[in-house]
Amino acid sequence: TDMMEGTAEDFIRLENGGTMNTIHPDDREEVAYLFRHHVTRNNTNSLTFRKLTVQNHWIWVNVHYAFVKENDIQYAYCTYVNITEIKLREQLAEEAKRERAAIRVLHDMMKSGPWYMEFDENGNMISVTWTNTFRKMLGYQNTEDFPDKLESWSDLLHADDKERVLKEYFDTIHDYTGQKTYDVEYRMITKNHEWRWYHAFGQLSRRPDGSMPLRMRA
Repeated sequence: TDMMEGTAEDFIRLENGGTMNTIHPDDREEVAYLFRHHVTRNNTNSLTFRKLTVQNHWIWVNVHYAFVKENDIQYAYCTYVNITEIKLREQLAEEAKRERAAIRVLHDMMKSGPWYMEFDENGNMISVTWTNTFRKMLGYQNTEDFPDKLESWSDLLHADDKERVLKEYFDTIHDYTGQKTYDVEYRMITKNHEWRWYHAFGQLSRRPDGSMPLRMRA
């Protein structure tokens, strides 16, 4: 957090001069417009933009302005708050949202059934989510007859395939190179007691903290 103060005229000169050069080029036009037409008229008291640090790093800041009139002079005070981590989390969430939407379109086109798993940095499973599309491929309807747990899937594997499939599954989870994919064919028994062949594909993507989402389809 950083604070500056001066007259309103000082701030207009700063925002249109030296200070403006430290604002990201993609944000300058909007910041200049908002500051001149809204901030100085008390229509808003904060702006959000990217700013260059003394170490030449771009960070996101939220700047709060306050104007006080004393002896016929209007003074401006502003506080810079670094919100880079918040912005990065928002961007990651938006990227994940777009990725999920793209994956849904892909599955719809391929008529495949996706499922999702989450692991911590040590490879321990946090959660598994079987989609209803995948459940219906096997003749099941919801979490009551096909719960969100690994055994719902692994218990249906053919005895001749199970060891091979699970080895490939765990080898993929514990791969730290980011190169290995889960790509196997196997038989599973449906709710109607029919053996069917499936082709499953998936890949881990490791986050900076070491945790991993695994997205697969069959």
